[in-house]
Amino acid sequence: DNHICPVCNKNEKQAKGNNIKNRPAWCADHDHKSGLFRGWLCHKCNTALGLLGDNIDALSNAIDYLKKFEETRATTQLLNSEILKS
Repeated sequence: DNHICPVCNKNEKQAKGNNIKNRPAWCADHDHKSGLFRGWLCHKCNTALGLLGDNIDALSNAIDYLKKFEETRATTQLLNSEILKS
């Protein structure tokens, strides 16, 4: 199988490593409003989308949140080390 998860870009072998319950690597993702099949995702990515309610704004906010941390990582590390010293 040459399928790659379109969210995390993992192949079948890598995706099976995400799978704690020994299920197949891929699960059928579907739109919760219409029930229509959207594609095959690894279990972690399918779960992540579901936990955020398939909400594009929530996913965008999560991306912004992670990017903001990346931009301030050095400062955050310095502050954390100062806090641990006191």
